[in-house]
Amino acid sequence: MSSVEVYITETVEVEGLADKIKEARKKMKGRVTKLSEIAGIHRSYWYGIESGLIKKISEETLRGIEKALDMDFGVVMHYSLDHSRSQPNPSEPPQ
Repeated sequence: MSSVEVYITETVEVEGLADKIKEARKKMKGRVTKLSEIAGIHRSYWYGIESGLIKKISEETLRGIEKALDMDFGVVMHYSLDHSRSQPNPSEPPQ
């Protein structure tokens, strides 16, 4: 039996996140070049997030930034799977 990977996408708006990232970096006197390397993103992308030019980031990017800054911004993603629909009914058309 072969397996299929399922990914879940959820969008959560976090008011003031760009400013919080910038403030945290300045407070720790961190250099964007080093922090972005730890976060796994390019420094221009980091600057784009801080400046507000980049409006959407992945959870992976957020977690990388949190790791680089050694802090948790408190963003919680809620994942839920409806197990009653985990096995598709072949007689039903896809939704």
